[in-house]
Amino acid sequence: MKYKLNLVLAPTVIITTLIITGCGSSSSGTSTPTGTDSSLSAEQELGKKLFFDVSLSSEGNQSCADCHSPSSGFADPVATQAAPVSEGSVTGEFGNRNAPTSSYAAFIPDFSKTSSLTDGGTTSHYQGGQFLDGRALDLIEQAKGPFLNPVEMNNSDAAEVVTKVASASYADDFLSVYGATALDDTDTAYTNIATSIAAFEESAEMSPFSSKFDAWRAGKYSLTASEDRGLQLFMNDAKCANCHTLALPPESAANDETIFSDFNYFNIGVPVNPSNPSSDIDIGLAANSNIDAADVAI
Repeated sequence: MKYKLNLVLAPTVIITTLIITGCGSSSSGTSTPTGTDSSLSAEQELGKKLFFDVSLSSEGNQSCADCHSPSSGFADPVATQAAPVSEGSVTGEFGNRNAPTSSYAAFIPDFSKTSSLTDGGTTSHYQGGQFLDGRALDLIEQAKGPFLNPVEMNNSDAAEVVTKVASASYADDFLSVYGATALDDTDTAYTNIATSIAAFEESAEMSPFSSKFDAWRAGKYSLTASEDRGLQLFMNDAKCANCHTLALPPESAANDETIFSDFNYFNIGVPVNPSNPSSDIDIGLAANSNIDAADVAI
């Protein structure tokens, strides 16, 4: 089977509750963590400090949180239709895609090729993975990317990032979590930096399930007549739930976690945004080196 993949093809994640991915771009350099959260583990608390640290960019002006801000559902707070992509640590350098929300990214499965039964037989398809094209297998691999991306945080190499962490105010916390020699080997330290960020992204702070819809599923809220009509449209005539899947009571337990996605990739014909300053031609999933060459028809 061939996949014609010539546009941005992302896993459909989150509609009414907001989704990492990626430490993103443009910043005032003022992002700060909200303080120690007793509900976070030591590793998650360390990851939060890393996530908010602007010094981990080449110009000392950008953190992961600048493009994944808590105030904007962990998405870019300044992104608009007229300015759809984020500016990097270096002034005038822009990403070629919008920064997706990092909320609920922990629920995206690892990138894989799978198959399903259809009326026409067995169909193979790709699902999951981090970044909008799934090129990072999981949260840890994703967290390694933005630090070294020249249009994002723009560090020259992993050693530069590790050196900055070693001189940060939370360096002792890093050693406490990963051991006294945790900063001695660059590759190991860099992986642990990404692992800690991934741990924070797996916390309830990043995935609170606090929407009105979640409250309804838990039996703590009654939908209005208008909301119920919207739900019925979503599940039935509008066919939204064909891709933005969810389980509803009584089939699902009240505490089941629903994030409105089947994690598959679709070419839905989104046109080029003329306001995007990037000159790259986005070929979507076809640019993912983890897919089989036989599955790509450009």
